[in-house]
Parts: sequence; C-alpha cells; structure tokens
Amino acid sequence: MAPIVTALSPSPSERTNIATTRMVFANLGSLTSSLFVIPMVYYFAGSSEATGAALASGYRNTNIVLGLMVIAIMCICVFSITEINPPTKAAAKSSFVEDLKNVFNNKYYIMLLLLVFFLFVGYLGMYGAMQYYYSYIVGDVSAMPTALSLLTILAIPTMLLAALLNGRGVHKVKLMQFGAIVDAVGYGILFFTSNGTIATAALGLIGLGFGFRSSMFYSMMPDIFDFTEWKCGKSLAGTQTAISGFLNKLASASASAIVSALLVWGAYDADAMDSALAAGQNIAQAFP
Repeated sequence: MAPIVTALSPSPSERTNIATTRMVFANLGSLTSSLFVIPMVYYFAGSSEATGAALASGYRNTNIVLGLMVIAIMCICVFSITEINPPTKAAAKSSFVEDLKNVFNNKYYIMLLLLVFFLFVGYLGMYGAMQYYYSYIVGDVSAMPTALSLLTILAIPTMLLAALLNGRGVHKVKLMQFGAIVDAVGYGILFFTSNGTIATAALGLIGLGFGFRSSMFYSMMPDIFDFTEWKCGKSLAGTQTAISGFLNKLASASASAIVSALLVWGAYDADAMDSALAAGQNIAQAFP
C-alpha cells in the first residue's frame, strides 16, 4: 500500500487522507476480527462447546471465509486503482547494491527507520506486557479486553483529526510530536497506578496519542519516497517500503524479546506470583 500512495496523488494533504483512510480501516478490521472471529468459529463448529475435530473445522472454515473476503477486496483494489502521478524521472539503471546505497544516503529515511523501530517496539512491547500488568499489578485480568479495545477504538478519531489538522496547515511532525506527548502521559500514568479504572483510562489515552502518530507516520512515507526519487533519479519506494516492513517485523521480535528478558531479569515465577496474589486476596477478605 505505501509505495503506491505516491502514484495516487501529488498532493501531500491528499496523501495524508489516503494514509489515514488506510489506518482507520485497518483499525476497524482489527476490531471487527476481535468481535466476530470467535463467534464465527463456534458457528462453523456447530457449538460453543465444540472441541477436537469440530473446533478445528470451525477455525478452518472461518479462515476460508476471511481469505475469500481478502481476495475480493484485493481484486477491487487492483482493478479500480488508477496511477495519476507516475514517477517524474525515468528509471535509471543501477544494481541492487547501488539502490541500497541511495536509500541509506537519505538521512530522512534513516530517521524514519528509527521512528519505525522505536514506535513499534514501544507499542508492541506494551501489548506483550499487558497480560502481566493486569494479572499482577491491577489484579483483574478481566478488565484487559476492554482496555485493549479502547486502544483500537480511540485511535480512530485522532487519526481523522490529525488528517483534518494537517489539511489545514498543521505540520505532520508537530502532530506526531503531540501524539508522542499524549502517549508519554498515558505510559506515565500506567507506571504509577494499580487502579484498574485509571489503568484502562491511561490505555485509552495511549490509543488517542497513537492515532496521531501512526497516521502521520504513514503519510510521511510518500514524502520521503519523493525526496529519494528527486535525489537519486529513480523511484525506490518499493525497496524503502520493504526495508521499513522488515524493520517493523524486527521491532515486533525485539518487543517480545525485551518483555521476556525483563521477566527473566526480575526473576518472574508464575506459581509464586499466583500464590502471592491469592494470599493478598485472603488478607483483604479477612480485613475488609
């Protein structure tokens, strides 16, 4: 999706709208899947009590339906898209090594890669730690689904607001910085509270901030692709997107590794923690 945005419009504000639309529907897709996938599995399995082969059949048929939906959506995109802003310069012949050199000679692209890495390490690391946070800090894991839903839902209005503000002249960098400040406040609240309601509100605040950051991040990419093309005389949007996508996956792996390393460093013991929680609950009941 990212490489073709440059060919869909020469207007930076319109590109922001395209990128924002993408992110809004991505969030709506995540929300829809979280709400309807399990009911679909049970429907195809024949019962919510299904196990074994019946449950496996439910998952298989659900994935078939989702796969067919993806194929239909992709076909609509492929056959309806018109590139109205093709590359302005003829593609110069060069080797893959030369392309990589041109890509990494762009300081703005390097800054974008760093942004990709730290943005997703922080966000995905938070997701990885939520189970432990609600289990052992808040002490009520049943509140976690609501909190994670807020992360997805509340990002949508701020994505739309960011696109509106950018169209009215507010710089993308300023919007991203504002989103980072909102996120930092939310993370700070999480660090100092063990109250479930406050923690859930803090996660909603993080969702609001992430909406600003994610929409502006994806709208910045086409601008950087244009700069690379202007500088080296060749459109390398595909290569740049592939590298940033790889770094995104690396950030995901790093987030999981960091959470695991912190658990090991803290000598995490699930049995001991569960026993401590049970003891604390017994004390609370004995001395209300």
